[in-house]
Amino acid sequence: MRLIELTANQKTFRTVAFNRNGLTLVVGKKSDPTDTSREHSTNGVGKSLLLYLVSFCLGAKSNDELKEKLPGWEFALTFELDGKRRTVTRGTETQSSVKFDGRQLPLKQYTDEILGPD
Repeated sequence: MRLIELTANQKTFRTVAFNRNGLTLVVGKKSDPTDTSREHSTNGVGKSLLLYLVSFCLGAKSNDELKEKLPGWEFALTFELDGKRRTVTRGTETQSSVKFDGRQLPLKQYTDEILGPD
């Protein structure tokens, strides 16, 4: 599997494009690297959330906190699997199903398709 990009249905979300060749590094960058103040650290820039959203799109368990804090949000992950470009969209309010390559599927059926049955 190769990740291509992560998008959302909200304009405030900045699309994440993954490196086509090699590794994608997720780092926080300070606007002033000489500032050693704890309040101006790279905490809170979204590194962990990005990893969680990828996991969410790949079939992680439902999360009530996402539904509460991001109502109406949908995240779409485009990836390549077995040489084929695939897209999954999962909403924060309807976490028990996904849209996978244009088909609405229960979450379990989707994970069975991409990972194989348990």
